[in-house]
Amino acid sequence: MIENILYLFTIFALGVILKKRFEKNIDSLIDFIVYVSLPALVFSHIYRLSIDSSIVLIILFGWAVIIFSIMLSATVGKFLKLPKKSLLTFIMVSSFGNTAFLGYPYIQTLIGDEGLGYAVIFDNLASFLPVVTLGTFIISFENKTSKFDIKKILTSPAFLALIAALLAKSVNISETILSICDSLGSTITPLALFAVGVKIDFSKLKSIKYPILFSLFIKMILVPLLAIFVWQLFFEIDIKAKAALLEIAMPPMVLASIMVMKAKLDSDLAVASVGLGVVLSFVTVPMIYWISGF
Repeated sequence: MIENILYLFTIFALGVILKKRFEKNIDSLIDFIVYVSLPALVFSHIYRLSIDSSIVLIILFGWAVIIFSIMLSATVGKFLKLPKKSLLTFIMVSSFGNTAFLGYPYIQTLIGDEGLGYAVIFDNLASFLPVVTLGTFIISFENKTSKFDIKKILTSPAFLALIAALLAKSVNISETILSICDSLGSTITPLALFAVGVKIDFSKLKSIKYPILFSLFIKMILVPLLAIFVWQLFFEIDIKAKAALLEIAMPPMVLASIMVMKAKLDSDLAVASVGLGVVLSFVTVPMIYWISGF
């Protein structure tokens, strides 16, 4: 496992080191990930994935964890007497995780390709869907112009690939086509982590304040450990649960941070939480993996 984590960290570190060389063109790389790598990975894994009723339980559990995180972070934020804008930002970064750009690489590395298909399902239906619905609702308490946009969901390349793969399950698709999708999808781990390394702004980490530490503790340690404990009380931890529980342990979501900035809430808190969360994840995610006995 140590070698796998070092591999991920090395790619991330290369992004940080080569930041000045690539930062002007990094958006093109991100577009390639969003419009090519991610849809290809989603399609090939979902097409081959055996889907049963237990996946519905995983998705519902993911929603329940997010709702619990929202309630917990709202309570903690009020206890810390955060101003309204900071409180709403605190809730956003404490509740929604980076289940795609970081989740996929971690799960592919720690669990393998078998778990990646379930991570794709979880990311789309128990992470992306909640942030554009519940996240929009949270932000609307301060910014009344924030509205739920169904078009954003339906036109997401990854979501479209998910629907296409589900519809194509009754069709016999050439292994050559699936192999091409696999090859394109395999680029997501190095490209996504490299892009995160380039995009991360360490200057924002200088403004770290105590609410960030509380939000990261909730998002990356407390809630994942509680989720593992609750799941083990009632169910067995199989490959589906492993993927979902690791997704729950991911650091704050970039999209949630972007939503915060667009709503003109506490941008410094959002950006610093994402940045520090990425760095700490190289310690906390393996720790959660080890503690849970995966």
